[in-house]
Amino acid sequence: KKLTEEYHLATVIDFRTSIEVESAPNPSIEGVENKEIRVVDEEGKKDIINKTSGATDADPVDGMIQAVKNGKITPDMYISIIKTETGQKGYAEFFQTLLAKEEGKSILFHCTSGKDRTGIAAVLFLTALGVDEETILNDFELSNEFFKDQIAYMEAAAKKKTDDEEVIETVKNLTGVSRSYMERMISYLNEEYGSVYDFIIKKLDVSEADIEKLKEMYLE
Repeated sequence: KKLTEEYHLATVIDFRTSIEVESAPNPSIEGVENKEIRVVDEEGKKDIINKTSGATDADPVDGMIQAVKNGKITPDMYISIIKTETGQKGYAEFFQTLLAKEEGKSILFHCTSGKDRTGIAAVLFLTALGVDEETILNDFELSNEFFKDQIAYMEAAAKKKTDDEEVIETVKNLTGVSRSYMERMISYLNEEYGSVYDFIIKKLDVSEADIEKLKEMYLE
Protein backbone atom coordinates (compact mmCIF):
# COMPACT_ATOMS: atom_id res chain seq x y z
CA LYS A 1 0.00 0.00 0.00
CA LYS A 2 2.84 2.40 0.86
CA LEU A 3 4.69 1.58 -2.37
CA THR A 4 1.65 2.04 -4.58
CA GLU A 5 -0.20 4.87 -2.83
CA GLU A 6 2.71 6.98 -1.56
CA TYR A 7 5.41 6.19 -4.14
CA HIS A 8 3.12 5.32 -7.07
CA LEU A 9 5.14 2.22 -7.89
CA ALA A 10 4.66 0.94 -11.43
CA THR A 11 7.58 -1.42 -12.07
CA VAL A 12 9.82 -3.69 -9.99
CA ILE A 13 13.10 -4.61 -11.71
CA ASP A 14 14.53 -7.88 -10.42
CA PHE A 15 18.22 -8.51 -11.23
CA ARG A 16 18.25 -11.94 -9.61
CA THR A 17 18.91 -15.20 -11.42
CA SER A 18 16.17 -17.69 -12.22
CA ILE A 19 17.41 -19.85 -9.34
CA GLU A 20 17.00 -16.99 -6.86
CA VAL A 21 13.61 -15.96 -8.24
CA GLU A 22 12.34 -19.52 -8.02
CA SER A 23 13.58 -19.74 -4.42
CA ALA A 24 11.88 -16.49 -3.32
CA PRO A 25 9.51 -14.96 -5.90
CA ASN A 26 8.58 -11.30 -5.68
CA PRO A 27 5.09 -10.73 -4.30
CA SER A 28 2.43 -9.88 -6.82
CA ILE A 29 1.19 -6.30 -6.39
CA GLU A 30 -1.91 -5.24 -8.28
CA GLY A 31 -1.06 -2.76 -11.03
CA VAL A 32 2.71 -3.28 -10.66
CA GLU A 33 4.84 -5.04 -13.28
CA ASN A 34 7.47 -7.52 -12.09
CA LYS A 35 10.28 -7.26 -14.65
CA GLU A 36 13.12 -9.79 -14.50
CA ILE A 37 16.41 -8.58 -15.99
CA ARG A 38 19.35 -10.97 -16.05
CA VAL A 39 22.82 -9.49 -15.62
CA VAL A 40 24.62 -12.68 -14.59
CA ASP A 41 25.21 -15.49 -17.07
CA GLU A 42 23.71 -18.54 -15.39
CA GLU A 43 25.13 -21.11 -17.80
CA GLY A 44 27.35 -23.48 -15.84
CA LYS A 45 27.24 -21.26 -12.75
CA LYS A 46 24.44 -22.79 -10.70
CA ASP A 47 26.82 -23.87 -7.95
CA ILE A 48 28.38 -20.46 -7.33
CA ILE A 49 25.02 -18.69 -7.64
CA ASN A 50 23.63 -20.93 -4.91
CA LYS A 51 26.60 -20.38 -2.61
CA THR A 52 26.61 -16.59 -2.84
CA SER A 53 22.89 -15.84 -3.10
CA GLY A 54 21.50 -17.75 -0.17
CA ALA A 55 19.43 -19.93 -2.52
CA THR A 56 20.56 -23.03 -0.66
CA ASP A 57 20.13 -24.67 2.72
CA ALA A 58 23.89 -25.02 3.15
CA ASP A 59 25.81 -22.93 5.70
CA PRO A 60 26.31 -19.55 3.96
CA VAL A 61 29.70 -19.06 5.64
CA ASP A 62 30.94 -22.41 4.35
CA GLY A 63 29.61 -21.54 0.90
CA MET A 64 31.40 -18.20 0.84
CA ILE A 65 34.68 -19.62 2.14
CA GLN A 66 34.65 -22.38 -0.44
CA ALA A 67 33.79 -19.95 -3.25
CA VAL A 68 36.70 -17.71 -2.26
CA LYS A 69 39.16 -20.60 -1.98
CA ASN A 70 38.05 -21.92 -5.37
CA GLY A 71 38.80 -18.54 -6.93
CA LYS A 72 35.16 -18.01 -7.93
CA ILE A 73 34.88 -14.80 -5.90
CA THR A 74 37.56 -12.17 -6.47
CA PRO A 75 37.98 -8.37 -6.19
CA ASP A 76 37.11 -8.26 -9.91
CA MET A 77 33.61 -9.69 -9.34
CA TYR A 78 31.90 -6.53 -10.62
CA ILE A 79 34.14 -6.43 -13.69
CA SER A 80 33.20 -10.05 -14.40
CA ILE A 81 29.55 -8.95 -14.60
CA ILE A 82 29.89 -5.69 -16.51
CA LYS A 83 32.21 -7.04 -19.22
CA THR A 84 29.88 -9.88 -20.28
CA GLU A 85 27.27 -9.81 -23.03
CA THR A 86 24.63 -10.81 -20.47
CA GLY A 87 25.60 -8.00 -18.13
CA GLN A 88 25.69 -5.35 -20.84
CA LYS A 89 22.41 -6.52 -22.36
CA GLY A 90 20.78 -6.52 -18.93
CA TYR A 91 21.94 -3.05 -17.93
CA ALA A 92 20.96 -1.72 -21.36
CA GLU A 93 17.45 -3.05 -20.68
CA PHE A 94 17.60 -1.41 -17.25
CA PHE A 95 18.19 1.99 -18.86
CA GLN A 96 15.41 1.48 -21.40
CA THR A 97 13.04 0.64 -18.54
CA LEU A 98 14.08 3.84 -16.73
CA LEU A 99 13.45 5.83 -19.90
CA ALA A 100 10.01 4.26 -20.42
CA LYS A 101 8.68 5.17 -16.96
CA GLU A 102 5.39 7.03 -16.98
CA GLU A 103 5.30 10.50 -15.46
CA GLY A 104 4.22 10.40 -11.84
CA LYS A 105 5.15 6.73 -11.46
CA SER A 106 8.21 5.14 -9.85
CA ILE A 107 10.54 2.18 -10.37
CA LEU A 108 12.06 -0.08 -7.71
CA PHE A 109 15.13 -2.17 -8.60
CA HIS A 110 16.75 -4.90 -6.54
CA CYS A 111 18.68 -8.17 -6.51
CA THR A 112 19.09 -10.47 -3.48
CA SER A 113 21.00 -8.24 -1.06
CA GLY A 114 20.50 -5.02 -3.01
CA LYS A 115 24.19 -4.12 -3.10
CA ASP A 116 26.15 -5.87 -5.88
CA ARG A 117 24.13 -6.21 -9.09
CA THR A 118 21.91 -3.41 -7.77
CA GLY A 119 25.03 -1.45 -6.79
CA ILE A 120 26.37 -1.64 -10.35
CA ALA A 121 23.01 -0.43 -11.65
CA ALA A 122 23.03 2.49 -9.21
CA VAL A 123 26.59 3.46 -10.16
CA LEU A 124 25.68 3.49 -13.85
CA PHE A 125 22.41 5.35 -13.28
CA LEU A 126 23.96 8.03 -11.04
CA THR A 127 26.83 8.48 -13.48
CA ALA A 128 24.35 9.06 -16.30
CA LEU A 129 22.65 11.69 -14.14
CA GLY A 130 25.96 13.53 -13.69
CA VAL A 131 26.68 12.66 -10.05
CA ASP A 132 30.39 12.81 -9.20
CA GLU A 133 32.36 9.63 -8.55
CA GLU A 134 33.14 10.36 -4.89
CA THR A 135 29.47 10.88 -4.04
CA ILE A 136 28.53 7.70 -5.94
CA LEU A 137 31.11 5.60 -4.07
CA ASN A 138 30.09 7.08 -0.71
CA ASP A 139 26.49 6.19 -1.51
CA PHE A 140 27.56 2.66 -2.48
CA GLU A 141 29.33 2.20 0.86
CA LEU A 142 26.17 2.97 2.83
CA SER A 143 25.25 -0.71 2.48
CA ASN A 144 27.87 -1.41 5.13
CA GLU A 145 25.92 0.70 7.62
CA PHE A 146 22.75 -1.26 6.92
CA PHE A 147 24.53 -4.64 7.08
CA LYS A 148 26.93 -3.84 9.95
CA ASP A 149 25.45 -6.39 12.38
CA GLN A 150 25.39 -9.09 9.73
CA ILE A 151 28.96 -8.26 8.68
CA ALA A 152 30.17 -8.59 12.28
CA TYR A 153 28.35 -11.91 12.67
CA MET A 154 29.72 -13.37 9.42
CA GLU A 155 33.26 -12.20 10.23
CA ALA A 156 33.13 -13.92 13.63
CA ALA A 157 31.68 -17.07 12.08
CA ALA A 158 34.37 -17.13 9.39
CA LYS A 159 37.14 -16.77 11.98
CA LYS A 160 35.87 -19.94 13.65
CA LYS A 161 36.31 -21.83 10.38
CA THR A 162 39.54 -20.40 8.95
CA ASP A 163 42.54 -18.34 9.97
CA ASP A 164 43.15 -17.11 6.42
CA GLU A 165 42.86 -13.33 6.76
CA GLU A 166 42.27 -12.82 3.03
CA VAL A 167 39.36 -15.26 3.06
CA ILE A 168 37.88 -13.64 6.19
CA GLU A 169 38.15 -10.18 4.60
CA THR A 170 36.44 -11.43 1.44
CA VAL A 171 33.58 -12.93 3.48
CA LYS A 172 33.14 -9.48 5.07
CA ASN A 173 33.15 -7.87 1.62
CA LEU A 174 30.55 -10.32 0.32
CA THR A 175 28.30 -9.74 3.32
CA GLY A 176 28.62 -5.98 2.92
CA VAL A 177 30.38 -4.15 0.10
CA SER A 178 33.97 -3.25 -0.73
CA ARG A 179 34.57 0.25 -2.05
CA SER A 180 37.76 -1.03 -3.69
CA TYR A 181 35.80 -3.64 -5.69
CA MET A 182 33.64 -0.92 -7.22
CA GLU A 183 36.67 1.32 -7.75
CA ARG A 184 38.23 -1.54 -9.72
CA MET A 185 35.16 -1.73 -11.94
CA ILE A 186 35.20 2.03 -12.51
CA SER A 187 38.93 1.91 -13.35
CA TYR A 188 38.30 -0.93 -15.79
CA LEU A 189 35.58 1.05 -17.58
CA ASN A 190 37.81 4.14 -17.62
CA GLU A 191 40.64 2.18 -19.22
CA GLU A 192 38.50 0.26 -21.71
CA TYR A 193 36.03 2.95 -22.75
CA GLY A 194 37.43 6.28 -21.57
CA SER A 195 34.96 6.72 -18.72
CA VAL A 196 31.91 5.12 -17.13
CA TYR A 197 29.80 7.67 -19.01
CA ASP A 198 31.35 6.63 -22.33
CA PHE A 199 30.71 2.97 -21.51
CA ILE A 200 27.02 3.79 -21.01
CA ILE A 201 26.89 5.55 -24.37
CA LYS A 202 28.97 3.04 -26.33
CA LYS A 203 27.87 -0.30 -24.90
CA LEU A 204 24.43 0.19 -23.33
CA ASP A 205 22.78 1.89 -26.32
CA VAL A 206 22.01 5.06 -24.37
CA SER A 207 22.16 8.20 -26.50
CA GLU A 208 23.03 11.75 -25.48
CA ALA A 209 19.34 12.58 -25.95
CA ASP A 210 18.46 9.70 -23.62
CA ILE A 211 20.84 11.12 -20.99
CA GLU A 212 19.11 14.49 -21.17
CA LYS A 213 15.73 12.80 -20.87
CA LEU A 214 16.89 10.84 -17.81
CA LYS A 215 18.04 14.06 -16.16
CA GLU A 216 14.69 15.70 -16.87
CA MET A 217 12.85 12.66 -15.48
CA TYR A 218 14.91 11.90 -12.37
CA LEU A 219 16.58 15.11 -11.17
CA GLU A 220 14.84 17.77 -9.11
